[in-house]
Amino acid sequence: MMKNNVCYECAFWEELIAYPPEYMEVVSNQCLRLHPVANKKDKTLILGGKGKMRYFMRLDGSLIQSNDIWSIGTIPDRFKSQLPTTAIEVTFKAYRQLKKSQKKCQARACMDRYNCFRYDRALENDERGPFNVIPPKWNVGDEHCGFFINLQDIKSDESSVFSKPNSNETKN
Repeated sequence: MMKNNVCYECAFWEELIAYPPEYMEVVSNQCLRLHPVANKKDKTLILGGKGKMRYFMRLDGSLIQSNDIWSIGTIPDRFKSQLPTTAIEVTFKAYRQLKKSQKKCQARACMDRYNCFRYDRALENDERGPFNVIPPKWNVGDEHCGFFINLQDIKSDESSVFSKPNSNETKN
């Protein structure tokens, strides 16, 4: 550190970038280690995140589930470009649906299309555009499509990885 004129914090993040640990993912500007699912019946294990099962989707569409999540730390602003987001947290419901099928939706007439994670909005950029207009009082989910994944079930905010400060769970 002294030789390179680097502070302890910068040295830590530079080392992490150069040699990322196994199971490391970047979720909402947090570096996390998402270990494989551990057996909660083994009382000798100390599980990160109190052993609560969490679900994630990598940017390539692959899925991760883990009940052993350890926080490496919040990425400082100066290192965010070197540690881009690699995964987002999803709900169990979205995880189940994504596990069943990775199919993309092309239903231009679906009333839920703008609230569906699977819908490709680029389809509407041609001369045909959408096939209908969604009524202003439409209830999301009333289309009852088997492939529908509500965008609300795909979390991408900071509160999705760790619970809110007022809850019973704490960060680790």
